[in-house]
Amino acid sequence: MYDNMKSTIILTGVEMKFNAKKFIEDAGGVRKIAEVLRKPRTAPYRMINTRYMTSWHFEKIKEVNPDICIDDYFEDDTNGKRKRKV
Repeated sequence: MYDNMKSTIILTGVEMKFNAKKFIEDAGGVRKIAEVLRKPRTAPYRMINTRYMTSWHFEKIKEVNPDICIDDYFEDDTNGKRKRKV
């Protein structure tokens, strides 16, 4: 029998932050991303401000930019300067 109470895993490590602005710029810019996603031009700006993108967004962007590596856009959040691949 599996006991969830005794198998809790505590994850520690560096806080990571997704740099949506750099990702969108490298993927072709706001206009291109809006076209790819078939969303208004303001949608990528919302993604930049909230740093929130769904898996569907990533799938559509990867279809037109298969060489882009999402891991490159996660950065260390403690000082904002170091970059660490996840």
